[in-house]
Amino acid sequence: MITNFLQKIDRLSFGQIFLILLLAFSLGTTATLTMYLQSGKRIDTGYASSPQGPTPSTFPSPPISDPVIQGVKPYLGKPGDEVVIWGKNFGSSPSNGYVMLSGTVSKVTSWEDTEIRFVIPYTNSGIITVSNGVGEATFGKTFTVYTDETTTHLSYLPDSKSLHITNSEKSLDKVVIWDINQDKIEINLSGNQQEVVNLEQIDGISWISIFDKDNNPLPFKQEPLELKYISW
Repeated sequence: MITNFLQKIDRLSFGQIFLILLLAFSLGTTATLTMYLQSGKRIDTGYASSPQGPTPSTFPSPPISDPVIQGVKPYLGKPGDEVVIWGKNFGSSPSNGYVMLSGTVSKVTSWEDTEIRFVIPYTNSGIITVSNGVGEATFGKTFTVYTDETTTHLSYLPDSKSLHITNSEKSLDKVVIWDINQDKIEINLSGNQQEVVNLEQIDGISWISIFDKDNNPLPFKQEPLELKYISW
């Protein structure tokens, strides 16, 4: 039997023998693969497995509720200055989030869930608005934008615990002050171009806004400029 088999092989060409061996190898590989699949075992291909993308924890967490603004500093500045907003639920740099000042979209320099930094655009004094893509929040205090042409000036007189406010063009109607306890205090002015506001009954200042007779917020320059928080 073996002799007959060898004689038959001897009559085959090299190409025919190669095809027979290739077919036998294919049948053996198929049988092996079927056996592994039926046994439920993992087939080692010789290649290390690689992750199919980042795990869910690597993606930014989208905001799930409306943002909340808890504070802004400083409370005045000129176009190009950086302002910090702190609060919560801002999200982790949402693609459809934005910061607006007086209706003008501002350039954001950093965005975290509890803090946003943005650059003051060329716009008027007004309200800051933050959207995280889910909802909006507004800061209830007028942010003051001033330029070199600003005609309203505010200076603090420490000896008399008073504010000196001047405006060479418009009459002043009122100044709104938030003290260190965030209590809002409105002080009516006499309408003159120079005003002195006594602060003896106020436990420090955290925010100031000045308005004209049409209730428009007036951009003012604070002197000294580095004085962002007054406390005594």
